[in-house]
Amino acid sequence: MSVAQIQQMVNRLSKLGDKLHLNREQAQNILDNEILPTVTTGEEVGDVEYQNYTRSIMIDVIRVMFNSARWEDRFGAINGSVLLIKYFYKKNADGYIDSSLSDFVWNTIRAMHVPKLMTDPEFRVRNQIGPLLKELIAKDQVKGAMHFERLKDMLLKNIEETFTREPEGGVDASANPNVASKTLEGGKQIQINKDESGKTMHDTEGWKSLETSMRILQNIIEGIGVRLYDFNLDKILQAIIKGVDHINRFVREISYFVINAIFTTSALIFKTGDDTKPEHVERFRSFCDDLLPIISKGLADNWSQVRYAASQAVRSFYVIAKEDDELREKYDDMLVPRMCLNRYYVAEGVKIYSNETWKFVHGEKGKEILCKHAEAVCKFYISQSQADNHAVREAACHCIGELCTKVAVVDSKPFAPFVEDIMKALLDCFKDASWPVRDCACLACASFVIAFPEEAKTIFDELCELWFNHLSDNIQ
Repeated sequence: MSVAQIQQMVNRLSKLGDKLHLNREQAQNILDNEILPTVTTGEEVGDVEYQNYTRSIMIDVIRVMFNSARWEDRFGAINGSVLLIKYFYKKNADGYIDSSLSDFVWNTIRAMHVPKLMTDPEFRVRNQIGPLLKELIAKDQVKGAMHFERLKDMLLKNIEETFTREPEGGVDASANPNVASKTLEGGKQIQINKDESGKTMHDTEGWKSLETSMRILQNIIEGIGVRLYDFNLDKILQAIIKGVDHINRFVREISYFVINAIFTTSALIFKTGDDTKPEHVERFRSFCDDLLPIISKGLADNWSQVRYAASQAVRSFYVIAKEDDELREKYDDMLVPRMCLNRYYVAEGVKIYSNETWKFVHGEKGKEILCKHAEAVCKFYISQSQADNHAVREAACHCIGELCTKVAVVDSKPFAPFVEDIMKALLDCFKDASWPVRDCACLACASFVIAFPEEAKTIFDELCELWFNHLSDNIQ
C-alpha cells in the first residue's frame, strides 16, 4: 500500500467528521463506492496484507473519532464503523472472523461507546446509532442475538424514562394536555404541556432521546430477523401501545415504524429455514392479535405522516399474510375499510401508497372484497363521514360515491341494511361547513340515487333543493 493511498484513506475517514454536511456525505460516498470496494472486491481482493492494513487504519482513525468532543467526529465515527462492518466483518479462509476486528466491534463499539451515544446530546449522533446496530446484528446474527436482549432493555428503559417531560415521571404523555397536570419541585401543579415558567410547549418539544431510542429499537428489530421471537416481546408491545397514543405525532409515527419493522423482520416466518421454529410461527400469530388493532387505529390518525407509517405497516403485514387464509379471515374485516378509504385521503403520499397496496393485496377482486365485508365497510364509512377532520369527511364521501357507482350497481344486496344510515350521512355532509365536503357529497348523492332509486325516493325532494342550492354556492 503506497503512501499516497494511505493519505487518501486517512483523509477521507477524517472527512467523515467534517463540520460541513456536504463534505461528510462526499467522503462517505467515495469510501463506500470507490475506495473500499477496490480493497475488498477489486484487484487487491487477493492481497490479504493490503486488506488487513486498510482495516487497521480504519480502526485506529475511528477509535480516535469516537473519543472526540466534537459531535461531527462522533457522527463520522459511527458512519465509519458501518463501513468497517460492511466491508471487513466477514469470515476468512479458515472460517473465522479476525479477533482484533471482532474485539473492536463488539467490545469497543457495542459495549463501550453505544450505551453513551444512545443518549448523546446531538440528535444526529443518536439517530445514526440505529443503522450501525442494524448492520452489526444483521452481519452476525448469532452474536447479535446474544447482545439483543441487553440492547432492548437499555432502549426500553430510556423510552420509559423519557416518555414524560417532567424528570420524575408523572402523568402519561398520552394524557389530554388540557386536563392532565404535573407537579413541580415546589409542589406547584401545572398543565403537562407547559414548562416551569408557565410557557406552553409544543407537542413535539421536550422529549429528549425518546424518538431516537424508538428509531434505534426499530433498527435492531430489522437486523435480528425471525430470531426476534426467541425473546420476550411484552415490553416492546407496551412501548408501542404507549407510543401510538403519544401527543407528539413524531413519536406516534416512529411507533408505527417499529410495528413495520416487526413485520419486515418476520417476512420469512412461514418459510422453512435454520432460524425458523414452529414456536416462532405461533408467537407471530399471537403477536398479530395485539398489533393489528393498533395498525387500524393508525390508519385513521389525523396526521398524514402517522397514516403513512401505519400504511407501510399494513403492507408489510400483507406481504406475509396475503396467501394465508387464516390471517386474512381474521383481520381483513378490520383493515379493508381503512385501506379503502385512504385511497381517497387528501395527502398525496398516503393516497398513492394506499392505492398501490390495495392493488397488491386484492388485485382485481376489489368489488368482491367490499361485498364480503359490506357491514364493516359501511359502518366505517358512515363513522368517518362524521369525523372532526374535514379531509376525512371528504374522503368518506368519495368512498361512498365509489361504493354506489362501482359495487352497489352490480350487487346492492349486501349493502341494503345500511342504505338508510348511508343516506343520512350523505345528507349531513351535503350541509357541511367545508365546501370540498359539500362538493363530494353532491356527487355521492347522485351516485346513491342511481344505485338505490327506490330508497332515494323518500329524500328526493330534499336532494333536489340541495342540488339547486349547490348551483348557487359561493364557491365556484
